Amino acid sequence: MPLAHWPAGRDQPIIALPSLHYTAGPFEEKLEGLDVVVNTVDDQGQTASRALRTLRRDGALVSITGPADAAKAEAAGVRNLAPQRPAPNQPGLSTATILTRIGELADAGKYRVHVEETLPLAQAAQAWERSRSGRTRGKLVLAID
Repeated sequence: MPLAHWPAGRDQPIIALPSLHYTAGPFEEKLEGLDVVVNTVDDQGQTASRALRTLRRDGALVSITGPADAAKAEAAGVRNLAPQRPAPNQPGLSTATILTRIGELADAGKYRVHVEETLPLAQAAQAWERSRSGRTRGKLVLAID
């Protein structure tokens, strides 16, 4: 299932990636250079810490289940973001509420991604080759019509 977010008033996604299930193997060996990772897995920070390895320097890990290890995030040069949670015996925000808030922050321009070019899906192979060349100055977005 693809993961995408369309900010209000825009017709192109700012984030579009295939989603990976955290139990399908070592995702941190398959992904690299990501701008943002949203972690929804509650496993005492293990998945959040693994996700740090997939981010570029100055990337952001948004973990709705609690932040990754602060020292590891600092060493990776990654912003370690997590919504504040109440004490364990107090009612907190639902996952849906937190994800809605993340979408609102994206709509407000709090996550910035430079898009170099939007290409039709039929040109996915060419986009892949361009991205691997290391000569793009922004993200290449594939438009699905």
